[in-house]
Amino acid sequence: MRTPGVIAIRVLFAVSTPVLALLILLKLQAWAPGRDAIRISEAAFVASEDTVPRSDDGAIRPVNLPHDWRGQEQVVEGWYYFQLELAVAPNRLWALWMPRVGMNASVFVNGELVGRDGSIEATLTRNWNRPLYFLIPNGALRPGPNGLAIQVVADRPGAGMLGEVFLAPSSTLMSYQRASNLLRVNALQAITAMMALTSGLMFLLWRLRRKDTVFGWFAVMLAIWTLHNLYLLPADAPWPHLVLDWFWYSSLILLVFTINLVVSRYLGKHDRGLEHRMLVWSLLASLVLALGAWYSEALFYRYLVPISGTVALLISARPLCQMVMRFADDFGLASAAMCAAGTSALLFGIYDWLVMIEVLDRRYGYLFVYASPGIVLMLSVTLTRRFGFALSELELINAELEQRVQARENEIAMSYVKLRELERFRAVAGERERIMRDMHDGIGGTLVSTLAMVENGKINAELLSAALRSAIEDMRLMIDSLDPVDGDLTNVLAMLRSRMESRLNAAGLRLIWAVEDLPIVQSIGAPEVLQIMRILQEAINNIVKHSRARTIRIATGSSQHDSTRARISSVEELQRPISVIWIELRDDGCGFEPALVRSGRGLRNMRHRAQAIGARIEWFAAEPGSGLRLILQR
Repeated sequence: MRTPGVIAIRVLFAVSTPVLALLILLKLQAWAPGRDAIRISEAAFVASEDTVPRSDDGAIRPVNLPHDWRGQEQVVEGWYYFQLELAVAPNRLWALWMPRVGMNASVFVNGELVGRDGSIEATLTRNWNRPLYFLIPNGALRPGPNGLAIQVVADRPGAGMLGEVFLAPSSTLMSYQRASNLLRVNALQAITAMMALTSGLMFLLWRLRRKDTVFGWFAVMLAIWTLHNLYLLPADAPWPHLVLDWFWYSSLILLVFTINLVVSRYLGKHDRGLEHRMLVWSLLASLVLALGAWYSEALFYRYLVPISGTVALLISARPLCQMVMRFADDFGLASAAMCAAGTSALLFGIYDWLVMIEVLDRRYGYLFVYASPGIVLMLSVTLTRRFGFALSELELINAELEQRVQARENEIAMSYVKLRELERFRAVAGERERIMRDMHDGIGGTLVSTLAMVENGKINAELLSAALRSAIEDMRLMIDSLDPVDGDLTNVLAMLRSRMESRLNAAGLRLIWAVEDLPIVQSIGAPEVLQIMRILQEAINNIVKHSRARTIRIATGSSQHDSTRARISSVEELQRPISVIWIELRDDGCGFEPALVRSGRGLRNMRHRAQAIGARIEWFAAEPGSGLRLILQR
């Protein structure tokens, strides 16, 4: 619950933290030895390039330290001269410490060179942000007056400076040198490395979540900030100072632009039109700086740099205003921390801007880089949390989707169960209907007609026996058709043989059985079995009644690639070999003329039954050995 007290504390935190951070940083930058060291804050200065100046040189003028060369456009190299009076010579190793030098320095004690840090040739070592520390050998300092001279070389006219100088035993100054080096060099190295690693991490997160462009722009922002910070690290630069300075100020402009992009996208309030205009301004500003540096170095440093820095500072206030507006909406702790980090960056940026336009001196250097950890930390934490929330939400969605899919699968499974029950019911109903139809058309019709003849007294015992025998055979055929045959026609023919062979023997007919094993026909079920057995039964009955034959031959066979198949349903079926199965009945009787009897009821029924199961019948009538061939395709 956000009570007025909590809100007041968070507002105070957002406002006071940046000011407190700036004061602490300035205090750390100003940390120096007290009375345990000799502080040199006054010196004689002369712009000279040849020799160590003498105290009676008319060109020497007194200056106070820190001494900044800004405004002295012709000074690139200068000498500082000190007089040190010692009652006794030091009996231990002494050192000379310079917290701030711009750019490189050489130290002379009583005319002897005791130390030089960095190159002072055309390409200078960039030591302007690093404290310099020189050991003074034993015996270099003597009782009485001692002359100390420091040669300072800058990378361009008017850019040199020298801060206060401290002289004391090495054991006293070493801790200050280490602390100052930790703050100005090691801390910057750690910050720069942290930015580079975070940039890579954010790039990977963007690759995983492309639609969140804030991760990609944050990676770009950190990459630019990393390159911008390299300017502050001591190094032997292979490029002229003008190129390095142009890169530093141009990268600052691009950095401000990307900060606007990141904050706008983080808050969900980005304006594409404004962002495009800012991008164009950033590129034009970098181009103008490059042209100005190429045209005139004085124009670049005196006018273009202050103007571009002022505009960058003004534009950098936009993301802070957006953060403050977000904080005013929710007064959340995260918003307060973001406001504190943004205010620190703007406050440190204002300090650097005042140094840039020469309102403040350069004794503490530039501080904006020290504001970067707060911004990077807060944005990294919040964006990583956003990524984590997105993953959690995705996991919840996936879990819900899995539940829905599982529920749908269960519904489909239940539907399949019901469908199978329905199909089974339909199959049973269809089979029952088929049996009833067969009974009605077959045995039922026979029994009804027989009963009618009995009631009318128009039947004798012989006709009655034949009618009942026909009904029994028809019933047996129906019973045999109900047995599961699984497409095995050989088994079907075997059942027919067991039913008919005794009757044929009684009629004086010899059965020649030439049945071979046939391929399995999956489409053969109970209805097809019944039709086949009735066709064969009808043919055998015709032979028994009309042919006066002595033998009946039943044979089977199969072949491939039947060209008579009428329909092809698919390309796969066209490419698949076609199996043709045939069942043949022949007898040695008198034969018949198909043209004379084809329209008869028996032959017509046989042809209709064959068509009903997708088969056809061929008759061998007038040939020796009449009969028929039933052809099935699979």
